Amino acid sequence: MSGPESSTSSEGSSLGRRLIDFLLKSRNVRLAIPSRFPGIALASPVDLLLMAILSAVSGTMVVMVITAGVNEDSDGLASLKLGLAFVCLLLLYRYTQSLLLRKSAAAIEDALHEQRVRVAVKVLRLDLGDIQQMSRSALLDGMARHYEAVSQAVMPLLSGFQNAILLALIIVYLFWQSLIAGVLTVIFVGLIIQYYLNREGELKEQLIGAARADAALRASAEDLVDGFKELRLSRPKQEAIYRDISALSAHVARCRTSGAAVISDLVILAGSTSYMLGATVVFILPLISDVMGTELSKIVTTELFLLGPLGAFVRAAEPLSIARFALAGIDAFERSLDDRAKPAQIASPQQFAFQRVHMGGVSYVHHHNLDEQGFAIRDITLDAAPGELIFVTGNNGSGKTTMLRVLTGLYEAQAGTITVNDTVVSELGMENYRNLFSTVFSDFHTFRKPYGLDEAGLATFMQNAEQLGIADKLPADIETGYDAGAFSTGQRKRLALALALAESRPILVLDEWAADQDPGYRERFYRTMLPRIKATGKAIIAVTHDERYFDLADRRYHMEDGQLKLVSST
Repeated sequence: MSGPESSTSSEGSSLGRRLIDFLLKSRNVRLAIPSRFPGIALASPVDLLLMAILSAVSGTMVVMVITAGVNEDSDGLASLKLGLAFVCLLLLYRYTQSLLLRKSAAAIEDALHEQRVRVAVKVLRLDLGDIQQMSRSALLDGMARHYEAVSQAVMPLLSGFQNAILLALIIVYLFWQSLIAGVLTVIFVGLIIQYYLNREGELKEQLIGAARADAALRASAEDLVDGFKELRLSRPKQEAIYRDISALSAHVARCRTSGAAVISDLVILAGSTSYMLGATVVFILPLISDVMGTELSKIVTTELFLLGPLGAFVRAAEPLSIARFALAGIDAFERSLDDRAKPAQIASPQQFAFQRVHMGGVSYVHHHNLDEQGFAIRDITLDAAPGELIFVTGNNGSGKTTMLRVLTGLYEAQAGTITVNDTVVSELGMENYRNLFSTVFSDFHTFRKPYGLDEAGLATFMQNAEQLGIADKLPADIETGYDAGAFSTGQRKRLALALALAESRPILVLDEWAADQDPGYRERFYRTMLPRIKATGKAIIAVTHDERYFDLADRRYHMEDGQLKLVSST
């Protein structure tokens, strides 16, 4: 999958363009103005730009009022008028500045929200095989972490943008005061901008290095947490993972330090340039022009007021680089999703009477890449009908899990046919077909909320939880969610089974469900629970190794080296 590092230096991020397009097309960015202020409505980027200009103009006029006060002949009344004008303009500047920052940030966050939702839809349309080809880190970055980086950069960037306009207007005012002073200021500011452009590639390289090291560091941290039992039992493993984390952390620190050095050099250059500019105006300007006395004091005062917007402009350099890097990553992630694009899902899966599912000569081959084939299942034949209990046995690695994933539509059969009620799955639609199955796989995931259940489903779930002996671990208001970590492995399987049964689908698939249950509960599962579930009319397909219960099955299949054979039938 292409990553953020594949973007060009121009950072032509289509997400950046989409943010602008969103703002241009949106007519609902309405600013809520208190009643004591005149009604103002900002409904487009043009309005936002006008507000930014108004804020910058009012800030520039504040500077003009202050410099107007630098006058040896000013009387008390004139000073009072200037003071009142200063207060009014300052209030206007602060108000327009706050309004611009808050509402621009809200508009950008709305655009990011729309992007996140669109990406989530595209991810949900992927097949399991697509997800397995993408790293966990890439998925989390593309769906969450990059957005967090952009959000954190929004306010500094907006402040830098507004101060850039203020800086430009103050420079225009300097040109009005003195052409030479204006030219000198443009030269010095230009040097700062050129320095940033020259070092931008280096900063981007450090950001990419830090991002890669961060991803590796997160993976090592996850290893430490997930494998803590194994680490506690092995000092060599502890020392090895410590060395790994220490090295990765040091690499992150080096990358971030190098990036910070670029920014600090830029800040130092900006400060030094400001002092040099002030000295040039004070010591050189009188020698090359007729500017003297009060006029020189006004120019120096104006130059001093450049420091604020210039500093904010410079400080926006780092969040700008971070945001461009994150936007490039978001765009690359979405392009990778588009490369795996799947048809839009139907609005709602169709419900139909289930009579029989049949796998006939089905095959599936795992592909590590375009040229290398992996494990395969071949010529699989299996039947299931309502009220049947089917066991599937086989050693680990024989292909049982792959077969179940093909059966349930998570993998698409590459050969052979799967039919439901003698209708091939391609005619039914894969979404309709998958809707037949409730599952508890061996590598099942327990969500923190009972997603997908309506009011009746929630009531059924609570009844199931009571029967499975886990209701006391659930909160009174189940829709608020629960802590899956509070359940043991066996109890989490019971929770998963309670949820699967609450979906009320005609086929229940269980992959070694009883493996983590105690002997007494395992006996209850096979002798009591499975017959009761079967009596409701569900077809049950269960992977199991418990030989003492094989007699309960209507049919038993055995999987070996990717081949499925019918062993017994009653």
